[in-house]
Amino acid sequence: MKSLNILFISSFPPDHSAGLARDFMRALTQHGHKVDFLTRYDFPGQKENEYNIYSERISDKIRRFCRSHPVMQKFRFMRFLLHKDKIYPGKNSGIIITNLQEDVSPVSTSDLLAKINKPYDAVITLFWQHMLTTATLKAIYDKLKCPIIIRSVDMFTFTGGCFYFMECRNFLKGCGCCPALASNAPNDQTAKNFRTKKQMYASMNYAIGLNTWMQRFALPTGLFDKRRVISTSAAVDENLFKRMPKEKCRKDLGISSDKTFVLFARHADHAAKGKGFDYLIKAVNHFAAKLNEDQRRECLIVLAGKTEDKNESGFSIDTLYTGLLSKQDLIKAYNASNIFLSPSIDDAGPSMVNQSIMCATPVVCFEIGTAIDVIENGVSGYKVGIKDYKAFGDAIYTIYNMPAEEYGRLCDSTHKMAMEHDSLETFAQMIENTWQLLSRKEMKI
Repeated sequence: MKSLNILFISSFPPDHSAGLARDFMRALTQHGHKVDFLTRYDFPGQKENEYNIYSERISDKIRRFCRSHPVMQKFRFMRFLLHKDKIYPGKNSGIIITNLQEDVSPVSTSDLLAKINKPYDAVITLFWQHMLTTATLKAIYDKLKCPIIIRSVDMFTFTGGCFYFMECRNFLKGCGCCPALASNAPNDQTAKNFRTKKQMYASMNYAIGLNTWMQRFALPTGLFDKRRVISTSAAVDENLFKRMPKEKCRKDLGISSDKTFVLFARHADHAAKGKGFDYLIKAVNHFAAKLNEDQRRECLIVLAGKTEDKNESGFSIDTLYTGLLSKQDLIKAYNASNIFLSPSIDDAGPSMVNQSIMCATPVVCFEIGTAIDVIENGVSGYKVGIKDYKAFGDAIYTIYNMPAEEYGRLCDSTHKMAMEHDSLETFAQMIENTWQLLSRKEMKI
C-alpha cells in the first residue's frame, strides 16, 4: 500500500509506559510510513517531528527532578506541589475520572489545532487523559477530514467519564447514577457525557481498537458501529524486549545468587484498587505457605515502581524494591524473573503483561484485560478467576514445581505467543488494514 502521513496524538510523551507510543511509531516507520507526534507538553529528547501544545509545567519539572534524585522522595511536602487528578465525592468507589465534561476539551482546541499545520492521511490516538475527549477528536476530524484510529488503552472511550469502572456497569445503559460522583441522578453529567460520545462518534470516520476483554464491555453499550471495532493487542519492540542471560540480569539488579526463584511485579498503592496489590500479597503468601523454610529463603519478589513504606511489605518471602526502573532495567527485571505477576482486577492492560511475554517470561494473572488474548494456561503462563488469590498462588506453585526442561518449553511458547500477537509487524499490519477499511466508500461520513 502507499506510504501514509500519520499524526500520532497522545497526552503523554512517546517514552511513557516503557515507550509504548515510541514502539507504535517505530512499527509504522519501519513499514515506510511518515509519523509525526503531538502531545500536551514539551519533554526531554523531543525530536523535530514531535510537537507539543504547551511548555512543560513546573509541577512536572519537579516530579522529573524527584525521580532523577531519589533522595528527594523523602521530602513528602513536595507531593503537594505535583499535579494530582481531581478526587470526586465517591472517591472510595475506586473509579477514576480525570475529565468530567465530554463536550469541553481538556486543552484548548484552538491551541491544539494551531499545531496541526499540514494534511495527514490518518490520525492515531493513544492516551487521552487531560488532553482528548470525543469533542476534541471531532474538532481534529473537521480540520483534517481523514480517518481517526483510536487505540484504546483504557475504558474512557466507552464510558461516561471513567477510565476504570470497577464493579459499576452503568455504562451499559448510558451511565448516570455515577458512584464516582456519589450521584443518584439518572441524568447526571456522566449520562450527558455518554450521549455526547455517541453523537461525536456518529459524526466521524473512525475505528476503535479494543482487545477481546474490552470488546465484551464496549459492544453492548451501543456507542459503536460494529464495523468500526477492530481487535488489537499491544505493540512491543522485539528488538528491545528480548531474552537476556538470567544470571547476568540478576547480578545487574543486585539480586543475591542464593535467590533461585524470582517473582516480579509492579508495586501499587493500596488505594489504587484496580491494580489489585492486596490480592498480590495474598496470592504470594498463599504460594509461600506451601513451601518449607529453606524453600522460602530461596524465593524473592521484586517490586518496581514508587513505594511509600518499604518496611511494611506484607509478603512472607523476601522483597526487593527497585523504585522506578529505566527501560533497560525493566527489561532486565523481566529476564531476571521466573514469573511476572499481574494482579490487576480492573485494567484494559496492563502492557507489562505483553512486555514480559516478549522477554519469554511467563505471566500469572487474573482473567482480565490483555491477558484474555495472550495468556493461555500452560502456554504463556496461567490466568485465573478475578480476585481468586488462592488459584493465583496455586498457579505460581505450578511453575515453581516445573522441571527445568518443562519450564524451558514454557518460556519458548511464551515468546512465540508474544511474536504472534504483539510484534511491531503485527501492529503495523493492523493499522494498514484499518486504514484501508476506513477508506472504503461506505465507511466515509
